[in-house]
Amino acid sequence: MAFNGFFKYDGSEVINSERTEALVASRPWFRALPELDTKPNTLSQMYPSSLGYADVTDAPWYDPDIPASRKFFGAYPLDVSGIDQSTRNSTPFEGAESGGTPGRIRHGIRAVVFSVALMAENEAGAKYGMDWLKRALLGSLNSTALTDKIASGLTMDYLSSKPDLNEIGTSPIERVQTLGRRMKKVAITNGPNDPFKRELKCGGQVWVTGFTATVGNPFEIGPDRLIFTNMPNAVAYGPGVALGVATGPTVYNEVDCSHTFLEPFFDPLCAVYIDPPQPPSVPLGCYAVPTTWNRFRASIPASEVPAWGQVVPTVNIFTTVVQRGIRIRFYEDTDGDLDVTESPCNYVGDMLVSYIPAGATLRLDGVSETIVISTQNGLQRADSLAFGTDSKPFIWPSLTRGNPWVMVVDFDPATTTTRPSISLTLTPRGV
Repeated sequence: MAFNGFFKYDGSEVINSERTEALVASRPWFRALPELDTKPNTLSQMYPSSLGYADVTDAPWYDPDIPASRKFFGAYPLDVSGIDQSTRNSTPFEGAESGGTPGRIRHGIRAVVFSVALMAENEAGAKYGMDWLKRALLGSLNSTALTDKIASGLTMDYLSSKPDLNEIGTSPIERVQTLGRRMKKVAITNGPNDPFKRELKCGGQVWVTGFTATVGNPFEIGPDRLIFTNMPNAVAYGPGVALGVATGPTVYNEVDCSHTFLEPFFDPLCAVYIDPPQPPSVPLGCYAVPTTWNRFRASIPASEVPAWGQVVPTVNIFTTVVQRGIRIRFYEDTDGDLDVTESPCNYVGDMLVSYIPAGATLRLDGVSETIVISTQNGLQRADSLAFGTDSKPFIWPSLTRGNPWVMVVDFDPATTTTRPSISLTLTPRGV
């Protein structure tokens, strides 16, 4: 279950129960919720504050030109629901007779509902806090893409569970890496709602409101883990990653891995079956798959692949010269010998890159499932540059089952003169 006491939207802190508790600690009308208790000040040791959480001038909402900002103590979370709920669904198809087909499973849009109490010393402070929350839920102050200007949404960061300093490392970076989670393509599509206002006898104010976050990417994303860089030239494994093995080049003769799923079988002595009309197929006119490749392999240690969860790869390819014909595949390596010739078609991925200009970096991002290229003109979409060997869109790979894996990179020997630098990052993804 996710920890409800800390949330960042577009990199800006929106909810921090520990900060609010520190600011209202001296008020007799406040009692912290037990499930949010993070003593001894765990959050401040994960997300340090220069002046301390008890100093309102270091709070994200503080404005030295507005006195009321001193009287606001933050949005205290009462309930957050929807983060841990699965969004899987399918569209069933009824048969003409009994039964039917359940339909393919897909993961739909996620809705996360927040209920918070805005706490303040007086009404002016509560009104300021409500206005701040409305603005904060559009994006951070330095954001270049507020959610009222775009449709793709922003990111929301939180913690996977209540933090315990005895279990999550010794440095702030290690602690955030251990528990940090992220939702992507997030937009606040409802609220903050008209608050229920309560004035306390001592003059304090508690305004209860709610808002809903719509999450376009339904997966829970964990921290990125750099596995290796500079493949295939001089493979260097990332900090804390068990050293793997890299080999190559070897000559790989292309194998036809295409197949038709559940192709009908007929009596050869009967009349020839007439195929129904097929949808139009546009072959790639600018690229021909070679008959042989120069193949390089690099191992992915089993320690980086969960047994029941999954990690998705992000591959960056940087080149100083024009590149054509680079293919990337991932193979499960149960015996750890890097030999994938036993089952050459038993791969996941199959991402064939047809072209990268000189001085550019192509990024195959498995987290957002996008292909972008960085050139001197900036960042651009590059979906047309990568496809499957069969010239169709590829299925984004994910690695699981807790075994070692092998990343295979094939180069077209007719076009590759200077090899690029390739890096691999794995990111945990919850379903």
